[in-house]
Amino acid sequence: MARRINRELVALGAEENPRRFVSQLESHVPPYFSLHVGDFRVVMRMYDDRRVMIVVDPGPRTTIYREVLTGGPRETGTDHEKRLIAVQIEQADRAIDTLVYDRYGLTPEECAIVEGWA
Repeated sequence: MARRINRELVALGAEENPRRFVSQLESHVPPYFSLHVGDFRVVMRMYDDRRVMIVVDPGPRTTIYREVLTGGPRETGTDHEKRLIAVQIEQADRAIDTLVYDRYGLTPEECAIVEGWA
């Protein structure tokens, strides 16, 4: 699931208008947004002026909003921690890959070859 979430976040970051693919959560200041990825939701903050998205927490749609936004009961133990760390590692890997691809001017087709998608 971490890889799928990461792919969705990378695709979202490449969009000209990423807000059209997320839902703004009501009654929250500062505003939070939710990206739907299968049965998971990725709660995030978005800063349009800097084209930055900060993932607050990914989690199952059945509990994520209560856990993150209301301070309700949180999942404990190593499974939750491992999931968070895995997502953070994937995000860092993608960010590094993107920087390298941009630095060397790789086309999308060349990136696909490097990633093994072609």
